[in-house]
Amino acid sequence: MSILLWLIPLLPLAGAAVNGLLGRKFRFSERLIGTIACGTVALAFVCAVAAVVKYANSPTWPTPYVTSQDGWSFTWIAGGATEITEGQKERAQAGNTTSTRNSDGTLTASSTVKVASARGSVLNIEWSYQLDPLSAIFILIVTGVGLCIFVFATGYMHGDAGYYRFFAYMGLFMFSMLVLVLGSNFLLMFVGWEGVGLCSYLLIGYYFDRKEAGDASRKAFITNRIGDFGFALAVFAVIATFGTAQYTDVMRQASAYPIEMLGTFGIMSWIALGLFIGACGKSAQIPLYVWLPDAMAGPTPVSALIHAATMVTAGLYMVTRTNVIFQHSQTMMLIVAVVGALTALFAATIGITQNDIKKVLAYSTVSQLGFMFLACGVGAFVIGIFHVMTHAFFKALMFLGAGSVIHGMHHEQDMRRMGGLKRYMPKTFWTFIAGWLAICGIFPFSGFWSKDEILWRAAGTNYFSGGWMLWLIGTIAATCTAFYMTRLVAMTFWGRERFREVPAGGEADEAHAHGYDEMGLPHDAQLESAGDRPRHEPGEYVGEPHALPHDHHETRGGDVTDTHAAPHGHAIHEPHESPASMWIPLAVLAVLATIGGLVGIGPAFSGDGHPGGKLNIVNWLAPVVWNPVTKGFGTENEAGGAQARPATTENGHVTAPHEASEAAPYGDTGYNLAHTVERSFGSERAAEWFFILLSIVVALVGMGLGYLFYVKNPRLPDAWAARLRPLYRASYHKYWIDELYGLLVTRRTMDAAVGVYTVDAKVIDGAVNGVAALTRRTSNATGLFDRYVVDGIVNGIAYFIRGIMSRVLRAAQTGLTANYALVMVLGLVVAVLIIFYPDIMAAVRGG
Repeated sequence: MSILLWLIPLLPLAGAAVNGLLGRKFRFSERLIGTIACGTVALAFVCAVAAVVKYANSPTWPTPYVTSQDGWSFTWIAGGATEITEGQKERAQAGNTTSTRNSDGTLTASSTVKVASARGSVLNIEWSYQLDPLSAIFILIVTGVGLCIFVFATGYMHGDAGYYRFFAYMGLFMFSMLVLVLGSNFLLMFVGWEGVGLCSYLLIGYYFDRKEAGDASRKAFITNRIGDFGFALAVFAVIATFGTAQYTDVMRQASAYPIEMLGTFGIMSWIALGLFIGACGKSAQIPLYVWLPDAMAGPTPVSALIHAATMVTAGLYMVTRTNVIFQHSQTMMLIVAVVGALTALFAATIGITQNDIKKVLAYSTVSQLGFMFLACGVGAFVIGIFHVMTHAFFKALMFLGAGSVIHGMHHEQDMRRMGGLKRYMPKTFWTFIAGWLAICGIFPFSGFWSKDEILWRAAGTNYFSGGWMLWLIGTIAATCTAFYMTRLVAMTFWGRERFREVPAGGEADEAHAHGYDEMGLPHDAQLESAGDRPRHEPGEYVGEPHALPHDHHETRGGDVTDTHAAPHGHAIHEPHESPASMWIPLAVLAVLATIGGLVGIGPAFSGDGHPGGKLNIVNWLAPVVWNPVTKGFGTENEAGGAQARPATTENGHVTAPHEASEAAPYGDTGYNLAHTVERSFGSERAAEWFFILLSIVVALVGMGLGYLFYVKNPRLPDAWAARLRPLYRASYHKYWIDELYGLLVTRRTMDAAVGVYTVDAKVIDGAVNGVAALTRRTSNATGLFDRYVVDGIVNGIAYFIRGIMSRVLRAAQTGLTANYALVMVLGLVVAVLIIFYPDIMAAVRGG
């Protein structure tokens, strides 16, 4: 199994390396590039399925399998310790013995190696992969949904100049995401975490010659770095607290810590807070959600893979992986639930008024991520991951469907220019309908099973009081979701063909030209795929508005005008269906969006527990979740092996209990809506059916209002926009959060930067430059003194000797013997006078 786990991330990396390093140099064709990219991901998916099947059928399930058990690991960060850690002994599955690897690859038990403290190997970080129920779900989602998106991208990106570069980035992302979910310790998770962040930056800014794409990529990168800072601090705290970064060791030690009640903020709460800050950045929760809508500047397959199905759910993976730590802090559980609920409602209200088809889906994604965090906050971690899976199906489907619409509408993204596309794009329409019904929560589509369960668990949570408020917020958000998704479908596929009134086509937010239409005939391709830069068609001229569709509400004295309408006289682009390479992945995802939720059928439909044994995702994931009441994982207490709670069985398989509805882990939390309804109906099953039917009614109300406003009576949006003008404008302008951040954060940061620069330039550099200036002046003075005094004396003597004495001495050298004799006589006379000067003077005085 180890070789399969190693191949899963390595195969996409190999495809990325081949396309990225050789694609341009050897001018690979699009067919070859697509084959390499899709082939490696398909092989990774096959390996993932094989590994999960083998793991599910192994007698050790659900014990985590780590590749180091079979020697498939290496020490990545060596801290100097030579003894094996307790976690490694456990993973070797040798009880009181350790295992050594023989030359033939088999394992032989040896004597126990004791360590005085886990801190002895605090930095002995191994690069190994872990397969457990949680990572198994994620590798299937990442590779399975990713394969559909890769195939779709081969058609969608046809004719793009950076074709090889696009698939290199996508393959690198797949590798990073798989490392994130397969890594056996926090450091490997962090490597994958930063890797997907880098790939997101590269793919959002894929059209790097467009300012909005560059701005969006930087915004995403910086916003995520804020979250990553909290995550990094949490990882440091984990290592400092537990002495290891290995999941199995950390979770076992963390389970023994005392629970920190509401209002208490101990070490577990601080670690959970750091982790949650990281999750808010990566999974776009309040207040770090602002990067995700702008990320729609990237190609649509990127939006589907990274910003809908996989990367943005990394925060949910991390929170669920560390649920032991979170459940030790009642305060953090409440914070997670409240942030999730508020994000779900906040983003849903913004999605109601947006006109860019991808922006609507972006805010829908933010809202759905909020539902997932709400589930985790109320203790329903398994249901949160269940919604991750169903959301991956229907949201990837809807993003790809939006890409098909953009392709068929010649790069148009404004829904006000669409309408009536059902006639021209029937395959896209019917697959999109499956995603629409799933996200609205209509039975039996996938979204129904997970979203309904989330709302029910919120109403019945015993983790804190006020669960009914979270349920109410979630219910309102679900109604808004059904409304704006119906609005999207109606404005895009139903109604009159507005593209004939306001011609569609032009440079969309992620504009690029596609190389063929449904029949495979080229109509836009101009450059080879191995070009250096992505090709962008400037599209048609975008002029002043001359006809506004019915959904334009800001024309009555508002400050929003339609700047997307084309001028008179331009030809109308006829919409067309997408090629098979694009609609076949849509069909596959539509099937998953329709029946994918059946893997999580609950007790309301089975009568007793979650049917299906391991095939039911709730039963499959139950062993991952720690129970704060019994202090054990899933249905067994890890320490003693005793049952954590009465478990039901089905065909020999243990079925999972409800995570958050049957125990009060933090004591009495007061009023409980689900329990009240249960007492009213006389049974828990009847109460659950009440919430099920209520969620369906809520979805139908939202869908009915959407149909009434945008199909039955298209004048209603204008009328209600005028009537609720302040609310409409707030939603349309996204509550001015970007402007607020720009004013309070961006500009203040720039002001601080200017201030720091001023201090640096005027004070620090001023002092340095002042000393330099003083030194220069002093050096000038000493230079002048040296030049005119010291050098002046030396040069004066030299001048005297050269200019005066040399002439005298030269004049004396006549070359005549008589002159030399005369000089000698005169010299002799002078010498005699000097020698006998005292005697001569004495004789003169005596005379």
